[in-house]
Amino acid sequence: MDRVAPIFFPSNDIVDISMKKSAIDSTIEYYKFMAISYPFVGLTMVSSRAMQAVGVAWPMMIITFSRVIVLQCSLCYVFIILFKKDVYWAWIAISISCIIAGLIAYFMRLYFINKLISK
Repeated sequence: MDRVAPIFFPSNDIVDISMKKSAIDSTIEYYKFMAISYPFVGLTMVSSRAMQAVGVAWPMMIITFSRVIVLQCSLCYVFIILFKKDVYWAWIAISISCIIAGLIAYFMRLYFINKLISK
């Protein structure tokens, strides 16, 4: 990652070097947190397409709304504003919300597909 991130920060000004280093470090930390939650994002996407295929798309809209608006925003607010944490806690909040949404989507998919099979 420390070889890829600098491609996106091409400036070589003396003033920008410290900002570049900080941005690269932040990018690396972001991907360390998000690497845990990406499989759950995939699980959510697969569940969403499966439920759309069986004709039930509304639960995924609710899950997506809940993940982004309810979970991410509230967790970020709690961590950063109330607890006075740094930006890394926003990434933890995003990871937590992706994991929770992935698990809910998976179990909803099982429920609706089993309901369809039982008919």
